[in-house]
Amino acid sequence: MVFPSLCDIFDSHPSIKPEWRDEFWNVVRWTPNLIWQILTKRPENFANLLPPDWGKGYPNVWLGVTAENQQTAERRIPLLLATPAAVHWVSIEPLVSAIEVDLAGIDWVVVGGESGRKARQMNPDWVRSLQSRCMATDIPFFFKQWGEFDQSGTRVGTKSSGDLLDGTTFHAFPACYTSALVAHNQPKLGAEDKDEEPNPKPPTGDGKPSKDPKRVAAAHRAWATMRA
Repeated sequence: MVFPSLCDIFDSHPSIKPEWRDEFWNVVRWTPNLIWQILTKRPENFANLLPPDWGKGYPNVWLGVTAENQQTAERRIPLLLATPAAVHWVSIEPLVSAIEVDLAGIDWVVVGGESGRKARQMNPDWVRSLQSRCMATDIPFFFKQWGEFDQSGTRVGTKSSGDLLDGTTFHAFPACYTSALVAHNQPKLGAEDKDEEPNPKPPTGDGKPSKDPKRVAAAHRAWATMRA
């Protein structure tokens, strides 16, 4: 998966050159093996800034919007659903107030609290409400983090607050992703596998054993990639 978190491809600021956006979409087209999770606060620009060949959506692009409160959810989610995409998703992070909207048509919901010195506390009931509605309508629900405050309301910092909601981890993904992941992890059977060593040692680059932990780890990663 690729999540371009440091940019908004639908930002129409005049300082952004059109060719930069064209280059981005070219990279997306050239990498059909990657899932691009594209998120924006500006769904009103979909009509003008999606590529001409978007059609019903690129199969490797999950199109999403952020919705941190009721007002933004009511405005952005309908614009998202009016735009064709392989996967429609909503990132409700930071969740700063209760949200009561119709989630029909949404394929994935991600929820999280706020980080930073001026972070606002997230009410656990807001999270529970969204999780319950997702569960009732079979929408995959991913609870990312509590943010600066843990579930009890104590300010402990993002690293310590965790991602457990009432003691449970919710890390669900859309069915299209989980199905592809299962298929990818199935053992590969074939004639070429019969004489293969059960646990072959990965090469280290020069054919000689290495005692450098970083080098050995890199070799293992390279070997795993070649066998994938």
